[in-house]
Amino acid sequence: MVVRTMIFLRRRLSPRHSPFTLGQNLLSRRQSGADGPLRRKIPVEVAGMNLEPSLNHVTSRTGAIITCPRKHLWLTTCVLAGIMNIAAAGQPPLANPVSAEVTNAALPPLKLDQAGPVGSIAFHTQVIARANSLGLNLGTAMQLASSSEADTARLNILTRPHQRSHVVLYTGTTLSGIVSLLAPDTQIIVTSPTLLIDEPLTITTPHVTLTLGQTHLSPALAWANAIANGHSKAVLAVQNTSDVFLDGGIIDGAEGVLLSNAAQSAVTGLTVKNAPGYGVVIASGSHDIVVASSHFTGLAASGVAILPWTREVLVEDNSITGGTGLSNEQAGILVTARMAFTHIGGPNFLLGPKTLPDGHTAYQFPPDAHVTSFTHPPRNVLLVSNSITGMLANGIYLDGAVLTYAEGNHIQGNSKEGMCLDNGSTANVVVGNEIAANGERWGQSDDDLRLDFVLQFGRMPDGTANAKLPGISIDNAAFNIIMDNHVADNGGSGIKMVRSSFYNLVGRNLIADNNTGANKVFFFFGIELGGAPGDVTSRSLDFAPSIGNIIFQNIIAGAHHSGIQFCPACAYNDVFDNMIIRPGMFALEQTAPHEANIFSNNFSQAPSRNADLNSTYGRVLLGGPGIYDGQP
Repeated sequence: MVVRTMIFLRRRLSPRHSPFTLGQNLLSRRQSGADGPLRRKIPVEVAGMNLEPSLNHVTSRTGAIITCPRKHLWLTTCVLAGIMNIAAAGQPPLANPVSAEVTNAALPPLKLDQAGPVGSIAFHTQVIARANSLGLNLGTAMQLASSSEADTARLNILTRPHQRSHVVLYTGTTLSGIVSLLAPDTQIIVTSPTLLIDEPLTITTPHVTLTLGQTHLSPALAWANAIANGHSKAVLAVQNTSDVFLDGGIIDGAEGVLLSNAAQSAVTGLTVKNAPGYGVVIASGSHDIVVASSHFTGLAASGVAILPWTREVLVEDNSITGGTGLSNEQAGILVTARMAFTHIGGPNFLLGPKTLPDGHTAYQFPPDAHVTSFTHPPRNVLLVSNSITGMLANGIYLDGAVLTYAEGNHIQGNSKEGMCLDNGSTANVVVGNEIAANGERWGQSDDDLRLDFVLQFGRMPDGTANAKLPGISIDNAAFNIIMDNHVADNGGSGIKMVRSSFYNLVGRNLIADNNTGANKVFFFFGIELGGAPGDVTSRSLDFAPSIGNIIFQNIIAGAHHSGIQFCPACAYNDVFDNMIIRPGMFALEQTAPHEANIFSNNFSQAPSRNADLNSTYGRVLLGGPGIYDGQP
């Protein structure tokens, strides 16, 4: 039997991100308990592959020996690397950029004919109308992927030590004392162990370096009272200037940095703890900005937020953990196109108040912010090698984002989705990320679940909601590339297209052991294509089925209810070269008979439901019987 599936995990930015060292790293962490019990043991049973049960190592396609120190061979990232090697025997190592990988996969053309069955629906939605108005398509996403490494290297230059002509030591005890030292071409080195935040420090002078090192900054009484009264804002502001370098500093109990109309500037080595709002906000007019090697812990909102009218931003090697904000707009990293705010500060400046039936006030998206109104989204944003864990909200939230590139991020143990592409997100690239153990909805009150319209579905015995969330969510989004990710152990589905998802590429991902939150109300899938109706009447989004997507060369392993599932109207999707191993029920599942999805060369021994295995369209499933509703 010939198996065409040749998936591998790809990361390009450092040796630790090579395709098969990722498997070794994950395995070593699980053995040491660093990531907790994230892996179920699933015996490997692959038709046509003679795998010796006592084998304890495999050889990768690069020739590296990968040791799997278990008595028996279990389905882990390590072993899957060996399966890929066997499946692709004789093939040269694939280490091409995303664009080359897509070319090698020989994808079918997108169904862009506006009079066709896909175009006649998609081209009447806001997400496609916005994509056209912004000049975005799959080609622009490919260009983003191709230039990402060069763009990252170019922006990283901003983090190198800046040599200034003048160096000043500051030994004072208040933040305001630094103001008089600000001058062009100057480095200010703070030597005091502590600074009192008596007023914010706004830097409008160009060519300045502020070195805070290990200095602790904490609010003075007046500042603390202002925060308590809801008047929080950033401690450090870089406004209307360029070439400003902020290095170090430990800010406790106050918001961190605001960059507004700033250019060629960087924030590195910053720590923000227990802030009543955001860690770093990159606002209108800012470009060529880097936030790197910083730590954000226990914040009420995002560690890093990137707002409209910005471009050329690199967020790299940051740690964001323990965020207490519950809204999507308070995710670990936020890239948003929303413009309906009057100030910047506090946890809710992007949200609107809502009075709940019990009289409590909560905050959520302002009403009727149409996707087509997001006309000036951030562009060319690079999210690289960040760790985002333990957030009450999502790991990364792309809110109408375009041309955002996310690679090598570790996103684990967040209460909501690991990553969302929502509200018109278009031409983004999500590649080589580890997205694990998200979506259990822990730590959420009845009010929180009511805001998300899921309280009525009840809770599990452990108190978490029955309505779980996926590792990656795609909702009202188009022309995105989701490739080479490791998506595992999430409460809901691995990758879910909620609704109105068009022309997305989902390929070469390792999707393993999701559906951990299956319960008496819900079960979940490896990849899910949906057309969910609205919870409330709204014109801000479209509520259409997910059609015209391409799902290819994924390995989907473990006890998902089905490997790939399609809603009743989710049709005209191309699904080929996927390997589906030991699902709970079905390899492929169409919830309505005779949907016009195109299946070819998908490999599984499991049965499939309503998936036409052989027809005039050339649909083929290797192994496994077909089961059709209404037929014996």
